[in-house]
Amino acid sequence: MKRRSPATPNELKERMVLLEKGFKFCTKCEVTKPTGDFYKNCGTYDGYSTACKDCKEEYRRKYTREGRYKERRNRYARENREIILSQEHRYKESNRDKRRAKNKLNAAIRFKGFPHISTRRCSVCGGTATHYHHWSYEEEHWLDVIPLCDGHHADVHNGALTIDLGGDVK
Repeated sequence: MKRRSPATPNELKERMVLLEKGFKFCTKCEVTKPTGDFYKNCGTYDGYSTACKDCKEEYRRKYTREGRYKERRNRYARENREIILSQEHRYKESNRDKRRAKNKLNAAIRFKGFPHISTRRCSVCGGTATHYHHWSYEEEHWLDVIPLCDGHHADVHNGALTIDLGGDVK
């Protein structure tokens, strides 16, 4: 893979002018494209990825086709089989009630008409819910769940947000 030399000050000025007009230069295919053709990336100076979506997709296809990721993951699993099994066993033992509650909820969704999470709204913000939150892992409360979006579900688990059974935010 060829290595590009760093952009000169004039090139950076040109790129900033292009950005103001809604365009960006792709460092992989070296073509100027609309900013909509780039993924957002808050780690860059302009807030967009350095390579366009097409180049990123081409790289992803090549990477998965060649199986480098899968090969590395499988090698790690082979070399660390005992460690992984012991971690899984420890988790299963220490989270038995959580696993049983999750399995009961999934069975209710599949077989008993319990609404799928994608059809629900977050109890806090009204956005699309992505998680059912169990407020208790006791057997009688396995299906007493609160639909939440990613952010609010993380906030509940981090202690930044408290929700009672009625869905009221505290």
